Amino acid sequence: MSVDYVKIGGHYIRGVADDPVYGTLVSAVNEIGRIMDIVTIAEEVESETILKKLRGLGVGYAQGHGVAPPVPLVDRDGAVTLPHVPRSPRGQ
Repeated sequence: MSVDYVKIGGHYIRGVADDPVYGTLVSAVNEIGRIMDIVTIAEEVESETILKKLRGLGVGYAQGHGVAPPVPLVDRDGAVTLPHVPRSPRGQ
């Protein structure tokens, strides 16, 4: 099974700015993902401080109230409104 993304759980993300163990763990997961050409996503990013730390570590994506408030997944007509994120082919 091919994997394109790996999510780093909020439990680790919430502590990334204050606890060097969590910072090291998130950094290691991100580095393994980079080597394997897997995009990392940080869950539960709740502050600008955490977002800045994740940027410094090179984490690819973030989700949580520190990034943007939750939005509905469907429009008024019930159609899915998720954005399309274009990706480059692996290895480029």
